[in-house]
Amino acid sequence: MRNREKEIALEFWQMGKVRITVSDYCKSQKIGRNSFYSMYNSITDIIYLILRNDMMIGMSHADNGLIDRALENCLRMLYKNHQFYLWLYNQRKHSERLIIKHRLIKDLKEIIHRFAMDNDGISTVELNRVAEEIYEKLFCQVIHGCDRDFLEISNELKRHVLAIKGLRCPCVGYQKRG
Repeated sequence: MRNREKEIALEFWQMGKVRITVSDYCKSQKIGRNSFYSMYNSITDIIYLILRNDMMIGMSHADNGLIDRALENCLRMLYKNHQFYLWLYNQRKHSERLIIKHRLIKDLKEIIHRFAMDNDGISTVELNRVAEEIYEKLFCQVIHGCDRDFLEISNELKRHVLAIKGLRCPCVGYQKRG
């Protein structure tokens, strides 16, 4: 996966920049604004790509049927670099954060749906609920800047794995649907 955007953002973060601007980005890459806008709509696209690429790298095990390991790897990556992600996230206005959120949830839905189809499937309602809750758990530190315990978040994610694998909620003893 391409990490050019992340490398550039990391340089800005390490220099202590408060915000990435289109002008700064263009200057660092020695490109014109027209070139920038032919690749991206805004800096929000760059931030989304960084978060998406890192989420996809972490979630790569989902293709092997190991959704629980994929979620844990993704959480570990986000946890390890949460100050950088928080810096990225705080650069955007609320409306831009919502765009990033909806795009990442859409990506999560695709991953979960692909995995669930290899098992017992998942309803659209359940898919939407699980993807939104997984997003909230994975990006909790970024969204809120909180310092929740890794194991606590990891255990919360494991509850969603059961739903993805086609198991019912804990109140019915994790029985297979159907």
